Amino acid sequence: MIMWSNIMRWAPGVLLVCMASLPAAAGDLSETWRLAELGDPTWRAAIHEQRAAAEARPQAWAPFLPQVSANAGYTYTRQNILSSDNRVFARGRSNFPTADYALTLEQSIWNYTNWATLRKARATVGASEASLEAARQDMLLRAAERYFFTVAALESLVSIQSEKRAVGRLRDVARARQRDGTVRGTEALDAEARFLQVEARELEAAANLRDGLQGLREITGREYDRLRPLTAVLASRGPDTREPRQWVSRALENNPRVTALRLGVQAATAEVTRQESEYLPRVGAVVQHERRRSDGSLFGGGSDVESQWGMVRLTVPLFNGGMTYSRVREARELLAKTNNEALAEERAVERRALNSLNGVMTAMSRVRALRAAVQAKERSMESWQVAYRSGAAPSLAVLEAERDLFFNRAELVRARHQYVMDTLRLKHAVGGLTPDDLESFNILLDPAEIAVGPYVAVR
Repeated sequence: MIMWSNIMRWAPGVLLVCMASLPAAAGDLSETWRLAELGDPTWRAAIHEQRAAAEARPQAWAPFLPQVSANAGYTYTRQNILSSDNRVFARGRSNFPTADYALTLEQSIWNYTNWATLRKARATVGASEASLEAARQDMLLRAAERYFFTVAALESLVSIQSEKRAVGRLRDVARARQRDGTVRGTEALDAEARFLQVEARELEAAANLRDGLQGLREITGREYDRLRPLTAVLASRGPDTREPRQWVSRALENNPRVTALRLGVQAATAEVTRQESEYLPRVGAVVQHERRRSDGSLFGGGSDVESQWGMVRLTVPLFNGGMTYSRVREARELLAKTNNEALAEERAVERRALNSLNGVMTAMSRVRALRAAVQAKERSMESWQVAYRSGAAPSLAVLEAERDLFFNRAELVRARHQYVMDTLRLKHAVGGLTPDDLESFNILLDPAEIAVGPYVAVR
């Protein structure tokens, strides 16, 4: 009969197999993090690691409980007395079996090592739970990074192909005018060079798109054939406070990785105490019931003996070859190492929080500036195109205007994605990244999906 707990244990694996058999489908940020929650191997490994670490608590309680053991044996003896000072049994042969069994109960009465082990286990389990929360937030951030990296590559490729078509038209016109002798050959060569540069950027963007799609498959186990880019209008509300010290304080207080390392320091401190407690005496009780039945003996007759005994035992460690001294030194060094790791993580989290806050503020400013720049460049390009068609401007001026326009469009796309990711990284740094944060950006995605197949095929 299959137990319900086994069904729940197998369910994620069954879901992954089912997802792997599904055809490629459209994807948005919401679907990406949900699939990553089920299929990201790094996240699933963290879950199993935490479950294994949680066993430290029952293992630490075990020495406080009675230890019961049973043993049984069967012995067949073949005996030949060659000589003996006992005149009764001076000579003779004897073959006989012996059966015995014993039931032993041991109970620790006082052992300080057990208490130190229990304190270490509590800190270890707490650290594992904090590490699992850190891994969950890492998974959410990783899913968002992979998705927006891929979307940015797709948007960049779409923009570059638009630029390529525009430059291609100017190149064709320049070639035709060169054949007519109405423009110099340098203009046609310049247009050809610009076209080749755009082609090179197109290949690079297509490679980034393929890499992004592979990154999505890595964490979700799913192929994506359509994506939803960010809308042109992105709500840039900004963080709830712009005071750096408040964000640093939140990060040091709530970041789960910092919490895990601080609990790791407690566990390492308990380990030092546990090793030092090996110097202390230990008191325990032993109770045993034993029965031994033999069909013969050295003295002739058999026996069936049943006995019970109890003992209170005091153990005083004296010297064990320097093992305890060495383990204490080792534990102290590991404690110093853990203290420095915790300090390093606190400083790193502080830096990440400040960098993310600065990134959010910078991205908001860049989005506003680039929106205005794109509008200005669009009008400028229209003016140059009119002038070019009337013969009042060279093609080089139009190419420069188009390059500036598409450059600013690409920078605007990059700034919008920077704003989204730095906002999520700021939440991640302070330990507050949740699925709701991803959903708040998912609703800002464009409802119109873009099929990635034609763009992936660019070689």
